[in-house]
Amino acid sequence: MENDPTYIVILGWMRELNISLVERTVYAVIYGFSQDGGSTFNGSRQYLADWCGCTTKTIDAAIRKLIDR
Repeated sequence: MENDPTYIVILGWMRELNISLVERTVYAVIYGFSQDGGSTFNGSRQYLADWCGCTTKTIDAAIRKLIDR
């Protein structure tokens, strides 16, 4: 995706969460869509997997770990 204008931001405090890179990326994507307090993330597991370069099974595990935290 040569001219893809999409991006995510991993804020400094997110590095201190002591979570894996996949979990941090999932968190950052969801946070980016919902940080205004009024919006929500409605993306798919595949969308998150594409950002993380992994499978939806890995995304499921990452989401479970984030919820458990």
